[in-house]
Amino acid sequence: MSDNHPGLERCSACGKASGSVLKCSGCRLVGYCGKVCQGNDWSQHKQLCKEKRNAARDVMLFQNQEGNHFGSCPICLLPMLFDADRIMEAEDEEYYHFMGEMTSSPCCWKVVCTTCFDAHIITRIKEQKTPTCPFCRCKTPDTEKDADELLKLSDVQQDNPALLLKVGALHYSKGNHGEAFNSYKKAAKLGNAQGMYFVSTMLHCGVGVTKNHGKAAAYVIRAAAGGHPIARYEAAMIELSRENTARAVKHFCIAASQGVTKSLEELKIGYRSGYVTKSEYEKALRTNQQAKEAMKDNEESRQQMLAEVKRQVTSHCK
Repeated sequence: MSDNHPGLERCSACGKASGSVLKCSGCRLVGYCGKVCQGNDWSQHKQLCKEKRNAARDVMLFQNQEGNHFGSCPICLLPMLFDADRIMEAEDEEYYHFMGEMTSSPCCWKVVCTTCFDAHIITRIKEQKTPTCPFCRCKTPDTEKDADELLKLSDVQQDNPALLLKVGALHYSKGNHGEAFNSYKKAAKLGNAQGMYFVSTMLHCGVGVTKNHGKAAAYVIRAAAGGHPIARYEAAMIELSRENTARAVKHFCIAASQGVTKSLEELKIGYRSGYVTKSEYEKALRTNQQAKEAMKDNEESRQQMLAEVKRQVTSHCK
């Protein structure tokens, strides 16, 4: 068979053509015919590999950042409420109990906003029908009444981040911080940004786990990449402490566009110090205001929807 056959690739170390090269797990750009060649070429390849990994990480970290990590409600299609300023002003323990603006049922575990949940329940009760899940409309399993049953369910559904977060919050409220950390970490491993953020705060404070600022920082940056607004702000502060001002400014600007007002304060300091440009600061002011207005408009739309549901139910019952 010719070495130019389209099914063959050349080893980056020895040049031998092969139909099954071993790709570098770091950059996925080069391949080797075996581990020996990969080891022999590492001294030549490691710098390029590091640069490509960092570039790929930056694309993940700074590209396509809109809204927050909860996305939109699957029923009303409006963005989930995430008032970062209110959460950041709260006491530490409230960080673990702020998810009151959304809810989920233990049948499909689809997270919906509380307005849609309330509207559905009001309609079912007024019509004297059995309450169901607002998303899948199945009869809601009665696990909410029994914490032990919820814990047993989490042992079976290890790949359900919404359930793992709920179990983590349950453990945390009871003071079982170690178990809470384990639940949040499982959610984080599934790619859940909220789980990543909870893990980072517990590692940073040493709650339920040995304090580890290095690991906490790594989880914060991952949560920021997943769209978590407060994690984005904290990632900026980490980069600022490392004197990586350019990266810090990028994080602050994104956090500002997600409604984090404290980012504006840091950008203002940066503008006075000379490492934030006037256009960057002005854009952050504008996007922060737009985020706040959008949040207000979305909540007004939800309240109007709920009021209309109540009106229709009242009219139907007369």
